[in-house]
Amino acid sequence: KDPSGGTAACLQPLAGLNSVRQALERLRERWSKWSEESGRLGIPIFQELMPKFNAALADLATGLDLAQACAYWFGQGRVHAGVFTDLLLSEIRWLPTLASLITERCGELRAMLEVMESSGNRRVMLNRSAKIVNQVLQDLDFVIDEDLQEKAEGWMLRIQQGLRKKAQLQQSTADALRWFQGKHQEKNEAILVAARRALEAVSFLLAAPQLGTSGALSKATEP
Repeated sequence: KDPSGGTAACLQPLAGLNSVRQALERLRERWSKWSEESGRLGIPIFQELMPKFNAALADLATGLDLAQACAYWFGQGRVHAGVFTDLLLSEIRWLPTLASLITERCGELRAMLEVMESSGNRRVMLNRSAKIVNQVLQDLDFVIDEDLQEKAEGWMLRIQQGLRKKAQLQQSTADALRWFQGKHQEKNEAILVAARRALEAVSFLLAAPQLGTSGALSKATEP
C-alpha cells in the first residue's frame, strides 16, 4: 500500500480533464463571438487585451493536450504496475499539480470573459473591465514552461520504451516456443505438451497479455 496515496492523488485531478476539454471549447466559442462583436467598438485597450487572451487560451490548450497525453500513458503504466512502479509514483508528482492548475486556469479565463460580457456595449464600463482583465492577464504565468514540457515528454518516452521491451519479451518467448515445437515434433507428445505449458507460463509472467488489446502496443512501437 502506498502510504502517501500517490496513485489516488494522481487519478483524482486527471478524472476531470475531459470536462475541462469541453469547457475550453465552449470558452473559445464565447470568446470568438464576443471579441468579434466588441472589437467593432474601437476601444484602444482591446489591441493589447485580445492577443493576451488568445495567448492564454493557446497556453491552456497546450497544457491540456500534454496532461491528457500523460494521463493516457499513466493508465498504460498502471496496467503493468509491477514493472512501472518507480515511474508512476516517484516521478509523476507534477502531473496532478498540472491537472489542477489547468482546471483553475480554465475557470479564471471564463470568469474574465464573464466580467467583460456583463459590461454589454457600454463603452465606459467595457473599457474599465477590459483594463482590469488586461492587467490580470499581464500578471498570469503560463501553465506550461519548457522545463515542464521536457519532463513530461521524457517521462512518457520512458513508459513507451518499457512497453516496447515487454512486447519484445513476449515475441521472443513466442519464437522460442515455435522453435521448441519444430525441434521436438517426433518426441513424446506428453513431454511436448508439458514444455509448451511451461513456456506459456513464462510468457504470461514476462509479458502482460493486456498489450494485445489495450492499444498501447501500436502507439508504443510507432517509429
